[in-house]
Amino acid sequence: EEAPPPWEDADIPSEDSVPWGKYGAGDMAEYEPEPEVPPEPAGVRPAAPSPQSSDSGWWEKVLSACRGSVEDTSFQFLSDHMNLSPDLNGSVLTLRAKNDFVLMMVNTPGVKSAVSQAASNILGRSVTVAAVTGLPDTGLKEDKLDRLAKFGNIKFQ
Repeated sequence: EEAPPPWEDADIPSEDSVPWGKYGAGDMAEYEPEPEVPPEPAGVRPAAPSPQSSDSGWWEKVLSACRGSVEDTSFQFLSDHMNLSPDLNGSVLTLRAKNDFVLMMVNTPGVKSAVSQAASNILGRSVTVAAVTGLPDTGLKEDKLDRLAKFGNIKFQ
């Protein structure tokens, strides 16, 4: 009689028994989703943005300042407006991710620390970074071919 293949006899470890858990190694081992930001109570108005936060270029300046201190994959999500939207309200910078995967890529201590430090330096005040799932609805949809054309290595004729 032939012995069964080795994978049929193997004990499969559970997610809790492996050292990296269900998120894998590295920064993802530290990933813990933050609770959703509760909606603001009726009648409460958010703080008015400061002059620096109303400047449309502040986020690009923050990205430029933290470029070398954030992993390339996480930086790609930070700089992609279709996957992430920064929302500055007072001293809290909320990174609004399109989905849980994008949230997992930007909601790490290293990314949040680098963004917080860069934003604090750019805006001239202490800034705390939070990350949540859910992009604001802008009503604008970007064509997928337009996104490809932005890379510059693809030409459409």
